[in-house]
Amino acid sequence: MNKIIIALSLLLGLSSCANSGEKEVTQDAGKTEEVGTPKKVLFVLTSHDELGDTGEKTGFWIEEFATPYYYMLDNSVEITIASPMGGQPAIDPKSALADYATESTKRFNKDNET
Repeated sequence: MNKIIIALSLLLGLSSCANSGEKEVTQDAGKTEEVGTPKKVLFVLTSHDELGDTGEKTGFWIEEFATPYYYMLDNSVEITIASPMGGQPAIDPKSALADYATESTKRFNKDNET
């Protein structure tokens, strides 16, 4: 339940983040163009890839990353992805199972940029 509340709060906040900011209006040859200040977001994804001493693999859950990532990307937010140890963040292998597939995870799996 807490994850749902956090996700909703995040998405609601991002909605206003993506659409807010100072606006600058420019005019060129009779055209009026609105230029917004680009928003920037830093995603810090885990480097941790093992669940305690169990030997079981873990990492970030694809859906929890992909949904806000693509929402922001589609709304012209400048995104930087980092991990505490550097390098490729660990992905929880269970999050890649077909049972957990959503439009966001399918897009993530096809995306060569992420």
